[in-house]
Amino acid sequence: MNSFLFRLTAGVACLLMVLGYSIPATGADDAVEMTKTSDTLRLFSFEGREPLKGWRVINDDVSGGVSEGAITRAKRGQAVFEGNISLKNDGGYSSVRADLGDVSLANYDGLMIRVRGDGREYRLVAKTNRDDDSHRYEARFKTTKDTWQVLKVSFKDFKPYWRGMRLYIWDNCDADDVKSVGLMISDEIEGPFRLEIDSIDAYRSN
Repeated sequence: MNSFLFRLTAGVACLLMVLGYSIPATGADDAVEMTKTSDTLRLFSFEGREPLKGWRVINDDVSGGVSEGAITRAKRGQAVFEGNISLKNDGGYSSVRADLGDVSLANYDGLMIRVRGDGREYRLVAKTNRDDDSHRYEARFKTTKDTWQVLKVSFKDFKPYWRGMRLYIWDNCDADDVKSVGLMISDEIEGPFRLEIDSIDAYRSN
């Protein structure tokens, strides 16, 4: 397209926008628009049969604990985070996490998840560094047994932790820097746990 036609096309598009018209997206961008609206961005859904690529399990065995945890795909199209928590050897946690890759959350206000739990307390986790031993940001939530819940957590409500210790003088979670998201259980209660995950989104407040 020569420069005259480019300027003409751009001018018409701007005029239509001023008059209240919109130009529909076409081509490859359509696939992106299927998972994104003006208010939400779908980060993870668990439909299909392929393995849960990119999800990592990090249990307390890295520091001598014996808790067990895993993430698998359920037949109904959700992921299942389940295992068994043990307090032996000063352990007591299990977590799963996935990197966001090139996805930026800079223009979003928080995370939204749809889950069904077992009545135990879990933590939604955001990390701004891919180093396993670096600090993380956590937001605790209580599940209602056998009930689907949609939970929204503002990035302002995430609190910084390192090895279970609250970092009171650390900066708040900055959406621009979030590199990965995940889930964790560390409620100091021994026994089995199970959390079904339907979706994880980023949301923008109206």
